[in-house]
Amino acid sequence: FRLAFETSEATEGAFDVTVGPLVNAWGFGPEIHVESPSDDEVAMLLERIGYQKLELNEENSTIRKLQPDLYCDLSAIAKGYAVDELAELIEQSEKDFFVEVGGEIRASGESPDGPWEAGIEKPVPGERLVHRIVPLYNISLATSGGYRNFYELDGKRVSHTIDPRTGRPVQHALASVSVLHSSCTIADAYATAFTVLGPDEGYALAEKLGMAALFLVHTGDAIEERMTSAFERYLAGHDALTPAKGYN
Repeated sequence: FRLAFETSEATEGAFDVTVGPLVNAWGFGPEIHVESPSDDEVAMLLERIGYQKLELNEENSTIRKLQPDLYCDLSAIAKGYAVDELAELIEQSEKDFFVEVGGEIRASGESPDGPWEAGIEKPVPGERLVHRIVPLYNISLATSGGYRNFYELDGKRVSHTIDPRTGRPVQHALASVSVLHSSCTIADAYATAFTVLGPDEGYALAEKLGMAALFLVHTGDAIEERMTSAFERYLAGHDALTPAKGYN
């Protein structure tokens, strides 16, 4: 929750673990349905959204809801957190390992065949193709995108990524974002946040924060790559083989 709160602050609410009621209303919660909430319903649900309505007490490890009907869903950060917890456990006895939970990854040391590698998927619905292979040098990789989980309604694609600020599914051309970071928890959260922010605002924030991120953007029938400078340095092998050299 602390890391989620910090991500929310840094992204001005683009990442928000209280967005669950809106996710459910748009048909991506436990009860699957294909319909859009009305404008009035969205406005009403937005009154229930807001990470600022959570009060964290780290000293006592407690969380208090300042609004009784607040609903918290950690799915956009929990997989990364699980990867980090598993990695810390494995590190007690092994230096070479690769941990993956739901597509979020943390690698340490090397594989029996050399550096660990992970494939970033080509964001094409209905197909499973690799867009790019990324070597992983003691680092985590998390990817977020809307090309798998969506439905068609009235001829338009409805993404499962809901913008907590507007209460509506994102509609920009960003297909996916992959983030490299020493913490898989943080990589997971920011991959989601950048997906909400989109190809321009998200990219600008990633650059401002010095984060290594790869944005895949729909441009007509093609996919355009947009790498942050930190991601380019990582691939080039400069200043980047360990998290201590710029990926903290």
